[in-house]
Amino acid sequence: MPLVGTLLSSIALGMLAEASGTDTAGEGLVLGVVAALRFALAVVLSIANFETGKPRPMTWGAIQAGYYGLGIIIAAVIIGAWQ
Repeated sequence: MPLVGTLLSSIALGMLAEASGTDTAGEGLVLGVVAALRFALAVVLSIANFETGKPRPMTWGAIQAGYYGLGIIIAAVIIGAWQ
């Protein structure tokens, strides 16, 4: 399932890059940071807020958001450079 999720996220990120005219690695970096903050940080930290089974849910959420956010940024830089 992670492979399917990553593939779908990359397709959506490519569509955002195309729609915004992102065509350099630098523009991909900006797109990746914006997308990572909006999607990874907001979603994962919202989920972590309600995760009561973990000893430190917000720490867990921050680590997860960083992991997903970095992946989005790397994908956006690759997509931007490839365009």
